[in-house]
Amino acid sequence: KNLKKTLAEEIEAALANTQFTQEQKEQFEKRFKEERRKIDAALRVELEARRKTAILELSEKLRNEVTGTPSAKPATDPKASPEAQPTPPETK
Repeated sequence: KNLKKTLAEEIEAALANTQFTQEQKEQFEKRFKEERRKIDAALRVELEARRKTAILELSEKLRNEVTGTPSAKPATDPKASPEAQPTPPETK
């Protein structure tokens, strides 16, 4: 399925059994699309972060396999290390 068709189906399902005017439907669709884009963007960021962590772990595992070094689990969770966490923007 392409994204437009999926989005249209999601909107149609969300509007099912509603008594909206045409103007309300248009407003609903507009807001639905805006919020859906935000959700998709957040999921892309989360997925990329998880992919990065998994690739680092895979790289370490394969280096250890190739060199014959036993795989040592890091002492700390990489997600908990300051380097792995994005720094929140400062607010004034």
